[in-house]
Amino acid sequence: MPVNQNIWADSKNQELRDTFGMKGWDESDTRTKVLHFSLDEQESLKEWKGRLDVNWPGSELSWYRWAGTNDFSVHCIHETSELCERRPPPEYLILTWSELKALPRSWKDAISEWRRIYLIYDKEDGMMYVGSAYGKENLYQR
Repeated sequence: MPVNQNIWADSKNQELRDTFGMKGWDESDTRTKVLHFSLDEQESLKEWKGRLDVNWPGSELSWYRWAGTNDFSVHCIHETSELCERRPPPEYLILTWSELKALPRSWKDAISEWRRIYLIYDKEDGMMYVGSAYGKENLYQR
């Protein structure tokens, strides 16, 4: 029986394949048996994108690792993604309607603290509205 078929008999390997994109043994590597994983984004792990920070062992930058000789301990878990763009200061914050609906949590929290005069500009008809934000959620409420 080929090694790649035997590996799927173990339910833990099936979970690695189905949940985390494990491809199985690389039969072309004659030096050793190497397990390959897909680096495609997994739907089940999206909540960790930009939040999970692990310690990368050693100083080399290669993507392959020997599982038995490395420790990928969790350094920290960020409350929000570190991959999102830094929020500009209030006077430079210009957002479209779709951007406003998809704001990162950290931006929403900051904007909820701002009391400001704001302008809403409708690109379609050229109409403008000037308002002031105050109250429970301040500018974010508007």
